[in-house]
Amino acid sequence: MTKPATGFAPDVNDPDSLYDPKAMAIGAQNTPTAGATTEVKLPNRITVDKPSKQAYIRHNPDFYLQTVLIKHEASRAFYYPATAEVRDGLSEFVKVVDLYGVVTLLGDFRFWPVGVSEIENEWNDSAREVVLASIDEWVGFKSLEGRYQIRYPAAEHGEPQWPDASLKELLARAFRGTRTISDLEHKVARSLLGYK
Repeated sequence: MTKPATGFAPDVNDPDSLYDPKAMAIGAQNTPTAGATTEVKLPNRITVDKPSKQAYIRHNPDFYLQTVLIKHEASRAFYYPATAEVRDGLSEFVKVVDLYGVVTLLGDFRFWPVGVSEIENEWNDSAREVVLASIDEWVGFKSLEGRYQIRYPAAEHGEPQWPDASLKELLARAFRGTRTISDLEHKVARSLLGYK
């Protein structure tokens, strides 16, 4: 598994610099970047999870990042980024994912994490096919024979409305605060390591 470079130093004047795509990406460099200065209205809540099988989605490649997340199944938040400083201590739980920004017909923006593995995985491979098909048209998906199958809406729909925000701002809204594991005293880290 490819590991991001360690030692990214967040900009002390920008608490969201941790969520700069250059910091979260696989192969992240050690150079901090300046924070965004634009003021935009962000979605109130950004979920990080697979969309509902009842939803139709579109994906914008501007909202894509390959990164590492920890899936904590006992937690409501479910997916957590882990900073470079704690990835070695939690290495068995860290997974490389393609993080796709998608929007539904109802205007719900979310990040869909799709696992990256050297071993063939029909669920992940077919999820990626769904996302890539949704770049140009509205699609849904269903489970069939051990993989996702694309389905199409019965009606025609126009182009989606995308958040007027940068990828960094959307990542910060999804993960800031207790959603990020930055030390091994974090409650999720302690749970994964077997502490109460």
